Amino acid sequence: MITSFLEKNVKNFNRKTFAVILLQLLLIAMAGILFSKSYIPLTIFVLAEILVAAAYAKILFSDLRKIQEKEFWKYALFFGGTAAIIQAAWLFDVVEIGISPFQEFAVVLAAFLVFVVGFRIIYGRKYTEGIVVLSDAEMAVVETEFDLLSFTNAGKHVVESDRPYKKGQKVRVVTEGVMFAGKPKRIEGLAK
Repeated sequence: MITSFLEKNVKNFNRKTFAVILLQLLLIAMAGILFSKSYIPLTIFVLAEILVAAAYAKILFSDLRKIQEKEFWKYALFFGGTAAIIQAAWLFDVVEIGISPFQEFAVVLAAFLVFVVGFRIIYGRKYTEGIVVLSDAEMAVVETEFDLLSFTNAGKHVVESDRPYKKGQKVRVVTEGVMFAGKPKRIEGLAK
């Protein structure tokens, strides 16, 4: 319902980017609820966790699955893994190892970083796909979607080109950058 409204009223609205942003916001909400559980009644805490987890699962396994048909399982692994890391923080209260809330946060943050780095090493790639908007023999403008595997954002990017490409052609774009941010660099050829 809200995505239909946004598609009609927002120029260049992208469903995939919107779904990923919602998942990220729900992860933040999950963590916020979890780390504030000692300040709220147990029933409100459990109800809030159930509602956020249900919304998260619906967006991930219904909405994102429809949008990201190719390699969806990698997206599910990443977003499911990050949610599981946050939810595993409950173990600190069950096991009662006697660490402070700050230490709990540090452990969860460290586990998240190790997970993301491991995911990037195992499933990361140095390319993404884009659609040619404008091109000549040396430079091109390509439009890309959010790509978890190359850690690139959606948008239009000026990249190097070895030859002219036709407007609308789907191309493979080599990315470069640090661990958490890929930047489209040059067109490698047509996408397969």
